[in-house]
Amino acid sequence: LALTEITVATDKDEIYLSDQDISSISITNKEIVDVDKHSNKKLSVRGKKLGETTITLYNNKDEIIEKLNVFVVQDLTPIKHAIKNIFNDEVIGIEYIDNNIVLTGSASNSSIASKITQLVRKMSNDSSKEIINLINTDSKQQVMLRVRVGEIKKNAIFMLGSIWSIENQDPKSSLYNTKFESTSGIGTSAFDPGLFGYQNALSLAYKTASDIAFKVMLSAMQQEGLFKVLAEPNLVAISGQTAEFRAGNEI
Repeated sequence: LALTEITVATDKDEIYLSDQDISSISITNKEIVDVDKHSNKKLSVRGKKLGETTITLYNNKDEIIEKLNVFVVQDLTPIKHAIKNIFNDEVIGIEYIDNNIVLTGSASNSSIASKITQLVRKMSNDSSKEIINLINTDSKQQVMLRVRVGEIKKNAIFMLGSIWSIENQDPKSSLYNTKFESTSGIGTSAFDPGLFGYQNALSLAYKTASDIAFKVMLSAMQQEGLFKVLAEPNLVAISGQTAEFRAGNEI
C-alpha cells in the first residue's frame, strides 16, 4: 500500500483527491490536523499544529484504500514578505522540500545571502527544520591595489649604489649588449641621459629590476628630490573591471 505525503501549513487547507470512494477516515493525532470530507473522493486537510501524523482512508467494506503521511509546517508567507521588504533588490525563493526549508534564487553577495539565511532561521518556529541555502551570489573576485602616482623630473640623473648589469638585451631594445659598472652616488659620468635617454633608462629599470630593487630605486630618487609622490591611493577593483580614483578634479 503506497504512502502519500502531504505538506500543509498551519492554519491553511490542502485539498486531496482520492482515486477511490472514501467511506470513513481515521487520524492518528487529531491535535495536528483536521480533515473535512467534501465528497466521496475529495478531502481538505487543515494544519493545526507543527508536527507529523497519518490519515487513513477506508472504503465501504472497511478496507484501507490509502494512507496519507501529513507534515504540518510553518506558513512561509510572513517570511517571504519579510525577505521582500528588507532585501527588495534580491531575487529569493523559499519553499519546503523533503520537509526542509530551502532558499533559492540569487543575491548580490555572500554577505547578503548569509543575512537572509539568519532572518529565516530567526523567523522559523520549528528549530528541527534544516535551512538549506542554495542562493547563488553574483559577487566577483575583488583585488586591492596599492598605487603610487608620482612625478619624475625630466632632467633627472639616475643612479643607485648597487650593481646594475645589463647584458644581452633584446635586439629591439634601444641598448645593445651594453654593460654599466656600478658607481657610487649620482653623477653625469655614470648615467648620462644624453647617451641613451632618460626614458630608456627607466624602461631598462622596469625590465631588469626586481620589485624590491625598483622600490629601493624610487626611494633613492625621492631622497634626492628627483621623484615626488603625488598620491598613494588604495584601489579596490573587481576582476575584469576598471578601478579609478579622483585627485583634485581629475581622475
